Amino acid sequence: MTSPWRRLAAFGVDYFVIATYLVALTAISILGGSAFGLSIGLPRTEADRLRGELLGFATLTLPVLLYFAVSEGRGQHASLGKRVLGLRVTRTNGLQLGIGRSLVRSSAKFAPWELAHAGVRHTIGPLWPQQAEMGPLSYLAPVGMLLALVYLGFVLVPPGRTPYDRIADARVVTL
Repeated sequence: MTSPWRRLAAFGVDYFVIATYLVALTAISILGGSAFGLSIGLPRTEADRLRGELLGFATLTLPVLLYFAVSEGRGQHASLGKRVLGLRVTRTNGLQLGIGRSLVRSSAKFAPWELAHAGVRHTIGPLWPQQAEMGPLSYLAPVGMLLALVYLGFVLVPPGRTPYDRIADARVVTL
């Protein structure tokens, strides 16, 4: 079994890459909005929240999902974090995962993340959190966070295969 701490450390390296991308994305949106006379504010209507969800998915979640799917499904079969920590993703029979299975795995891996994002977007109100408006999808935030904790539990308990590993018939192995 691959060390759960090594696997979590690999995700920490990857998360640093994601956070760096997020900072750049935020700077671009703030500077771009200012350049065009747009102000960035909290969503006021359900339509604003849905537009924000689609924009967030297209500019943050989808690129991150594709980063993992492509890097773990082709080439060295490892994200940057996994390469740094000497790990890779294979099928349970030891064969290469492939891009299709990797896309399924990454989609399932980031589903809780996207659920939490959607829930937060549907909770934020003008005076959040004191007087937050609870949109119809606000319950998704705790559901996403709970699923993320379940995934973490699967990493920590032998054999260390998460639900997204099982869905894709995958495992993380040490080189």
